[in-house]
Amino acid sequence: MGKHLQREIEAALALLKLPMSNKLKPLDLLRLRNILENNLSGLLGPAEATAVLRPNEINSKGRYKSREIHLLENQLENYHERLSGLAAELDRMRRHHRFTLQRLPIGVCTLDEHAYVLFWNEALENYTGLSAEATLGVNIAALPYPWSEFLGHFTRTNDTYQPATTIDIGGITHWFSLHKTHLDDQPEKGLILLVEDETEHKALANRLAHTERLASVGRFAAGVAHEIGNPVTGIACLAQNLKLETEDPEVLRTGSQILHQTSRITRIVQSLIRFAHTGSNDGHSEFAPVHLCQCIQEAIDLVRLDERGKDMLITNQVDERLYCDGDEQLLLQVFVNLINNACDASTERAKIVIDASIHHDRLKIRVTDEGSGITQEHFPRLFEPFFTTKDPGKGTGLGLSLVYNIITEHYGTIEIISPANKKQNKGTQVIIQLPLRQSAICSSVGYLN
Repeated sequence: MGKHLQREIEAALALLKLPMSNKLKPLDLLRLRNILENNLSGLLGPAEATAVLRPNEINSKGRYKSREIHLLENQLENYHERLSGLAAELDRMRRHHRFTLQRLPIGVCTLDEHAYVLFWNEALENYTGLSAEATLGVNIAALPYPWSEFLGHFTRTNDTYQPATTIDIGGITHWFSLHKTHLDDQPEKGLILLVEDETEHKALANRLAHTERLASVGRFAAGVAHEIGNPVTGIACLAQNLKLETEDPEVLRTGSQILHQTSRITRIVQSLIRFAHTGSNDGHSEFAPVHLCQCIQEAIDLVRLDERGKDMLITNQVDERLYCDGDEQLLLQVFVNLINNACDASTERAKIVIDASIHHDRLKIRVTDEGSGITQEHFPRLFEPFFTTKDPGKGTGLGLSLVYNIITEHYGTIEIISPANKKQNKGTQVIIQLPLRQSAICSSVGYLN
């Protein structure tokens, strides 16, 4: 008997074009009530059918409740070709306004007095990944996370505007601002929500702020370097004169140590000057073709002159046919800095690989090591001047800042991924993208892709 009843119910649902589910949406229940009311009207009459199915709405003066708007929309779509005259004009106006709301470049959502979704436009579908069909007739608090919390909390507040707030979608941070107004003068009639994606604006503002910070630090660095350079040169000259004035081994050893320390100060000052000057040419540099493989190989050879680079297994896998436009000395400095960082983070005899590939009209260069990696808390500050995770005396904190400035000056981008090896939770990969020299595209793109 139970199976027979279930088959009868399934047949009735199929006949009424309702979903085969134990849980029907409010919209489905309204559709079912509408069908029953039409059938009862034929048997008992309209008044009796209304009294049976809607006893509380007999004196509603013909007004439709907000959730019945969907039923009206469906009926108007079905009767579209039968309308004429004033009804047709009103229907065309309705379609025009609905199409306008659907195509607005910001998200639009309307709610009834009980916070059930009445309208969900295309922009909201793109933002949330939720289709209008899945949201219509659903309470705002029943939407999937994080939208139930993000939108639901705003509907319950008295604020009409919420500034850009971060939401994590698929591991990517987005910024959304919210606006709210009532559908009518009476708050209980429902709400209109506007959702605006401000991710690009926020990213641009952050980049501008970061560039301004770098510029101000650069100006400061240039002044400091100039003031330090003169006395350091004097100290070095005095230390060198000791060789001519005495043969005392202790004094000569002290003089040698003074020269060593002044040399270290000079290197730091030169880094400050390069950092201050990089990116300040206002685009007047004339870039020349740079043979990428040779430039990287020269950087590797320079790093191997230092103790920390001698025992590393550094591999240059860049194709010899690749060229980019740029300043070869500045790019050489970029690769020396990145390879040095990889050596500092790696254990002895560790592998460091540099390779490159073509993506459309861009060169993607990767420097990958097997070192200890970078902790997540340090990521926001990696390109800040004078920030370093190395021990005192091991680094100035200008390396990555200088690299960032040079790559930006070359119309490129830089990205750091750590850990590079997810399974072993170690290693760092630095990805640089530079414009590919046009003459190199035809000869290389087929092979590399």
